[in-house]
Amino acid sequence: MTRFQELQKKAQKQFRRLQKQRRDPRYLNVIGRLVHEGLLEGRDVTPTRTRATVDDALWAAEIEPRIHELLPAILFRHPRMLLQTRPLPDDLAQVVMELRRGRAETAFRGIPPEKYVQWVTHVGRDKAKRPAVAKTHRFSEEDLELIAKLKKRWGIGETEVLKRALKMVGDT
Repeated sequence: MTRFQELQKKAQKQFRRLQKQRRDPRYLNVIGRLVHEGLLEGRDVTPTRTRATVDDALWAAEIEPRIHELLPAILFRHPRMLLQTRPLPDDLAQVVMELRRGRAETAFRGIPPEKYVQWVTHVGRDKAKRPAVAKTHRFSEEDLELIAKLKKRWGIGETEVLKRALKMVGDT
């Protein structure tokens, strides 16, 4: 048997294995859900609303690498899309935490941050809007009294008071 025939036989075997994996219910469920959400397009995949598990999504990502790009954004913006049957793997938990803090710096299973951050605006209900980043600030008693006065005067919440004040300063 020639080297070419050996390579051809090996490629055929690998192709058959991949075809079998793509018929696996775990793969079809994950891809079907992502197609239903409009995040992926898949040939011969029926869109489904069935929730897949994070473990199934990680397994399917070994077959379809685009899922690795989507997972951090999904778990950040729409975590109920996937069931969590156990704690997240450390690398996935790390990148989700970085997304929550607004500073994605760590690669996720070979996917650079630029690749998975781009999906944040495509996942969730308000797809055009970037999610707000939680920040903590320390205010003096005087600052808190002033915020309370503005809150009462304007009839809005504390966060809206701060946003409006920032816009006023930015417009000058």
